[in-house]
Amino acid sequence: MPQQDFSKFDGSNPKLWIKRCDAYFDVYDIPPDNWVKLATINFTGTAAFWMQTIELNLHQCPWDSFYKHVVDRFDRDQFNHFIRQFFHVKQTASVAEYITLFDELMHQLLAHDPLVNPAFLTNKFIDGLADNIKAAILLHRPKDLDTASSLAILQEEIVLGKPHIGYKKPNSSGGQNKPFSKHSYFSTGNFVKANAQENPVTSASKPPIDEK
Repeated sequence: MPQQDFSKFDGSNPKLWIKRCDAYFDVYDIPPDNWVKLATINFTGTAAFWMQTIELNLHQCPWDSFYKHVVDRFDRDQFNHFIRQFFHVKQTASVAEYITLFDELMHQLLAHDPLVNPAFLTNKFIDGLADNIKAAILLHRPKDLDTASSLAILQEEIVLGKPHIGYKKPNSSGGQNKPFSKHSYFSTGNFVKANAQENPVTSASKPPIDEK
């Protein structure tokens, strides 16, 4: 197996970085005595400056203790930052763009606290919609994010007076992007998937032509 580069750490997403470190140590069978050293030489930016200021004996610090120091330092600040962003997120462009932004912030929040009430997320999503969209959605009292996002896209079509034209969500996995449709909705892990199929009009369904 070709050797992969060790993941750099600049202070962002500490829990994700720790998981990547553990996977790297396992795949390449790195001796535990070298885990902390290998990790710290890949610190950059804010993390590197922090490493210089703490009083930590790296030669005696076990991995479990080291990564707890890292998470305590960087995860708390990021969580507070995500909370502030999440509570201020509003629709400023299309519904599709708002859904993308809300989904990113929501999953960052859930990574820190998986027990967030789904009803709270649904209500926060509705609250951030533009007023001319939100009023109609509240009347339907959607039970979840799937329903709320689908209704929001449909309501936007009504407000604009035209069908929603294919919006493509960036696919971080490198696969093919899927366009938005009027039945797009939130889904666990993948966010929005288009699953509506249009029924083509056949000649049999057309009204007869009056030749008189």
